[in-house]
Amino acid sequence: MTSRLGISRSALIAIIVVVVVVVVVGAVLGWYYSTVSHKPSAPPTPTPTTVEFLTWWGPEDPQGLDWIAGNFSNYYPGYSVEYYSIPGAGGTNAKYVILGMLEAGKPPASFQAHFAPEVLSYVEIMPHGPADFVNFTPIAIQTGLLSKGVTEAVLAGMFNGTMFALPTNVHRGGMLYFNPQVLAEYGLPIPTTIEQLANETLYLASHGMTCIWIIPGGDGGWDQLNLWEYIFLGLAGEKYGPATAAQLMNEFLYGTLNLNDPAIASLINETDQYYLLFTKYDCPGWQTMTWSSA
Repeated sequence: MTSRLGISRSALIAIIVVVVVVVVVGAVLGWYYSTVSHKPSAPPTPTPTTVEFLTWWGPEDPQGLDWIAGNFSNYYPGYSVEYYSIPGAGGTNAKYVILGMLEAGKPPASFQAHFAPEVLSYVEIMPHGPADFVNFTPIAIQTGLLSKGVTEAVLAGMFNGTMFALPTNVHRGGMLYFNPQVLAEYGLPIPTTIEQLANETLYLASHGMTCIWIIPGGDGGWDQLNLWEYIFLGLAGEKYGPATAAQLMNEFLYGTLNLNDPAIASLINETDQYYLLFTKYDCPGWQTMTWSSA
């Protein structure tokens, strides 16, 4: 398994997509009319075509799941959706189920994924590669997706110029959140560097605070992975500037980062040290927390 499968989203732009395997591309539906005594009978109710959708939205995401179940047929008459949920933030569990199904030759009809490196991994693992997936490029052009979304991010997710996943939302990533009221209470400024963030963490700990960081442990390591990425990105930005930091993160995501470079090794080691410091002051009970409960 390559590194691109282990890390599944950009630390700058995260895009959730739906991937559709080509073997279930629509069915031709129609009404069957019969005549009795020269009068047309009422058309029978057609059996809807069921669209399978594998997702990692779980019990904590009822609104999204209810929307799919209740509204899909309204937008696409003649079709109904049957979803299979494998909970785990960021697809920590679902993506490996998807990979196993693809390798076994029994792919899900459609499934949730992260854009760019993760989708490319799915395409590469299929027996016929791109031919096994629906080409969404014409839809992207017809709907003006390239101009409505973050164009560079959408282009980066294409496979040799072809889009095999259709983005459903684009949102920011690579951010840490803090409570300014807590900092103000202890007379601390808003941190602008990783080092300052670490110093303020230690300061709060020295004053008896036991829940300084909230890093849930019940999401299969997703939150821990994100924290490590954000520290890496922050340190790289401080050392080399935003553009170089973004480039290093992209190389890391695509598995092309030169780990033998002493400067990169030093950056990774420093990231590890700060990561261990921050996680040391995680809230009690973090092991069973999920992102929403946290």
